[in-house]
Amino acid sequence: MAMPTLPFYKELGNQNVSAETIPVVAFSVGEEELSGIDTKPLVGYLTAWNYFMSVDDKGNDAFVEKWQSFSRTKSA
Repeated sequence: MAMPTLPFYKELGNQNVSAETIPVVAFSVGEEELSGIDTKPLVGYLTAWNYFMSVDDKGNDAFVEKWQSFSRTKSA
């Protein structure tokens, strides 16, 4: 997450602003940037990222399995 982005989201929370009151879309936020922070305050905000491998979902698990089979690798 770009350095100014994290304080921006924290300040939204400090001002009691949520994704329901003011939707925010981030164009430069990926899994690595989110891995070290508490994401609960970010629920509902949007990101224009192509894929989040860490999403715990049956559909995502099926996609990863199919991709690993296609690419013949388990590191995907």
